[in-house]
Amino acid sequence: MPFDLGNWESQVRKGLLELVLLTLLQRGERYGYELVRATRDALGSAIIEGTVYPILTRLARDGLITHRWSTDDTAQPRKYYHLTPDGLAALREMSDRWLKQDESIRRLLTESST
Repeated sequence: MPFDLGNWESQVRKGLLELVLLTLLQRGERYGYELVRATRDALGSAIIEGTVYPILTRLARDGLITHRWSTDDTAQPRKYYHLTPDGLAALREMSDRWLKQDESIRRLLTESST
C-alpha cells in the first residue's frame, strides 16, 4: 500500500487547528464562520465547518475561549468567540512549544539533506 501523503497532511493540519484558532482570536473577536474562513486562509486548505466547531466547543469547555451572541450586524444572531486570560496563557505556551519543535525539525531536515 503506497503512503497516503494527503492523510498525513490532514493529520498535521488537525494538530495545528487549536493553535491557529487561538492565534486568530488573539487578534480579536470573531464569529464562527469568520473563523472557518480565516483558518482556511491561514492553512491554505479546505477546512470544513464540521472540523472547526467541535474544536471551538472543546476550547470553550476548557475555559480557553468564551462567546457572546450578537445581532448587531445581521438579523441572524451570530456567536462571537474571544480569548480568555487562560486562553492567552495557553496560546503563549503552545506557541513556544511549536516554535521549538519547528526549529528542531528544520535542523533535522537540514542535516538530513546535506
